[in-house]
Amino acid sequence: MGLFSATAFFGGFDKNYIRAFGGSLSYDGDYKIHTFSQTGSFKFNVQYVPTGSNGEIDILVVAGGGAGGVGGATGGRRSAGGGGGAGGVVYITGSSLTTGSFDFVVGAGGTAATTLNGQGGNGGDSTALSLTAVGGGAGGGGITYYDGENGGSGGGGAGVLDTATVPNVSLIGASGSGVQYLESGDSGLYGSGSDGGEGLTAAGGEIGGGGGGASQQGGTPPSGILTNVGYGGDGKQINITGTNVYYGGGGGGGNLFNNDLAVGGDGGGGQGGTLTTYSPTAGTDNTGGGGGGGAQGNGQNGGSGVIMVRYKYKN
Repeated sequence: MGLFSATAFFGGFDKNYIRAFGGSLSYDGDYKIHTFSQTGSFKFNVQYVPTGSNGEIDILVVAGGGAGGVGGATGGRRSAGGGGGAGGVVYITGSSLTTGSFDFVVGAGGTAATTLNGQGGNGGDSTALSLTAVGGGAGGGGITYYDGENGGSGGGGAGVLDTATVPNVSLIGASGSGVQYLESGDSGLYGSGSDGGEGLTAAGGEIGGGGGGASQQGGTPPSGILTNVGYGGDGKQINITGTNVYYGGGGGGGNLFNNDLAVGGDGGGGQGGTLTTYSPTAGTDNTGGGGGGGAQGNGQNGGSGVIMVRYKYKN
């Protein structure tokens, strides 16, 4: 009967590799991935870390996406909701790790408003190992809150027309700013977020701006060219599981002018609603995608965030 090497095996685990617990496990060749996909607070317990490169991790932290803005008409004012901004994305490779029990928080997607007097919610922050991904900003919409909110990526502004005045007054919803700050890592600065797009009112139609994505600003429809709608900004492509996946796509803006569809950005951004044909869709959970802006009704919720930790566990 063979004996385990005292330098390689101790107490039921291999001393050459990290020993940790928490989340759901998946594998990519010689690597183990811990995924925290439910919203709320969790523990990541690290019992042992070897010296050298086998003690390093890659970590992805994605915040919840912002809700899309509400669209519709009341009291002489029409509004097309802006797309929700994506949750901030923080990705670090080759980061050091220590033993201990660490609190992880996965942010929820923002909740859409249900009345034209309401404002949808920003996405929730996600935090892990002293890193913070900032929740996405809500899209503007309704008759009061027509500017996009600041967030990890900013929400798109609403396109608003006040028909109760003569001449009619166009209220261009300003874009929210992307405020995902750079997180310091072992070998550089990391963090992704962009501004939303402005809304548009022209030629009798209102269009919401797209929500910002992790790597691209949300679309602002060019004045007088209403076939160019407020697309959601694209997210950031990351390979932490063995497959390239986009995270942090912005939501598309609502369109009260025609049925040209504002799709969400790559990375789970929801599509915007249109005059009659398309309904807005929610951001995709575990991507931090922003919710689509509404045209003839509510916008949609943002998608929840996710946290992933990857490290080598065998040769």
